[in-house]
Amino acid sequence: MRLLFATLLLTPAASFSENTADNNRLVTIGPGVTEIVYALGQGNTVIATDAASRVPAPANALPKLGYHRSLSSEGLLSLNLNHIIGTEEMGSPIVLD
Repeated sequence: MRLLFATLLLTPAASFSENTADNNRLVTIGPGVTEIVYALGQGNTVIATDAASRVPAPANALPKLGYHRSLSSEGLLSLNLNHIIGTEEMGSPIVLD
């Protein structure tokens, strides 16, 4: 998980600048992660969050995937997402694999 988060942090912001149907469909898991993504100006790429991600206001209006430690594979797969950003606490490991 650390590698995923570090890779995303090192990805140039320009590569996430447009939100299209096939590109930049990001899911954030964890309130801190969601707030950081929005603070970096990439909120337009977020298509869903976990239940605890309630700020900023636009994130609260997005679809919720449930509790960050018990995500469902069906919920994640239904979004046709490109990236998931979260912490080591998100799970379950089998779903994330």
